[in-house]
Amino acid sequence: MTFRRHQVGGGANLCVWGTRFQIGCWCLPFVAVHRKTCCFQNGGSRFESASPPLVLQLFSEHLSFKLQTNMLVLSTRVTISVAITVGVLFLSSVIPCASVSAQDAKRIEYKLPDDGNEVIFLYDEQNGFTPPRKSQKPVFLLRADGSIEMPSLFGRGNDIKAKISAAEVQEFLHFVVAENRFVQFDASTVQGQIEELRKKRQIPQVADLPDSVFELNIPGYSHSVRQEAVGMPSEYKEVTALQQLLTIRRGVNKLMSETRAGGKEGIKKLLGPVNQKLKEEYPDVAPLAVADFSGAYVRQDGTISATISRPGRSPDGKPNGTYVNAVVQISESSDVPSITLRVKLKP
Repeated sequence: MTFRRHQVGGGANLCVWGTRFQIGCWCLPFVAVHRKTCCFQNGGSRFESASPPLVLQLFSEHLSFKLQTNMLVLSTRVTISVAITVGVLFLSSVIPCASVSAQDAKRIEYKLPDDGNEVIFLYDEQNGFTPPRKSQKPVFLLRADGSIEMPSLFGRGNDIKAKISAAEVQEFLHFVVAENRFVQFDASTVQGQIEELRKKRQIPQVADLPDSVFELNIPGYSHSVRQEAVGMPSEYKEVTALQQLLTIRRGVNKLMSETRAGGKEGIKKLLGPVNQKLKEEYPDVAPLAVADFSGAYVRQDGTISATISRPGRSPDGKPNGTYVNAVVQISESSDVPSITLRVKLKP
């Protein structure tokens, strides 16, 4: 949107489509919306805009318009006094306009490498006090074609491979790049903020936590981060970039949990026997849904334990102590999952 400013004499005038409206009272600045050039004159200054479409905003409690239309023989002057709401409706009806909100704005589609096997994102935990790893592969990696790889690092269970859709890849990249500003993360700045907080107050020092490692590599967006203390969010609430990195790690962990359970389709399959058992034992309880999936982890024996849970809430939206909880054990030795229900219906 561009404006040209000219010094002119006279009062305040709005020119639209060759018709001149003389504003007889003081008006705060506004922008007219149309597909042709408009200009606004006030206090000796004139602003012109030829950039469509703009948003019309009028700021005045009461306006007095003097409409002057000169035709060959006929000259008519009409004075219209309108309230601001009427003025807005009148001008909106004769001036085509469009307003685009942030929610309506189209998301960027991130360009991916031509080679679908290229790793576009990885997450790992290194150093710190952890059991000996049998593999040095990263905890989680995502390839350009949507393939996910999660190796068995500590000898529990098997390597897990899955694939998400192209839309889900774009959603994940938007979450990392746009929502949590991963590319803007600067480790030296964050470390400086952490040191400043340590000077102001006593913060526990943890020496055995692993470093969190993140790497992003897509055309136009390439960044890697190694950061300690990501698992201490409550100690560094003021460090926004660190909180965003923590959010990314939580998002990765959520995706890993879903992948262990077979993805969203796998969770839907688990819900079949879960809700059947729930209906048999608690017929008045609403069935659980995919949105109630809480997480999944690998047990020592290699069994995958998935939790689907819905907390009860009071009318004000706060938890009321009730819940519907299902724990599903998925074993390679059996096609039938083991389901345990825990239900509390009264606060």
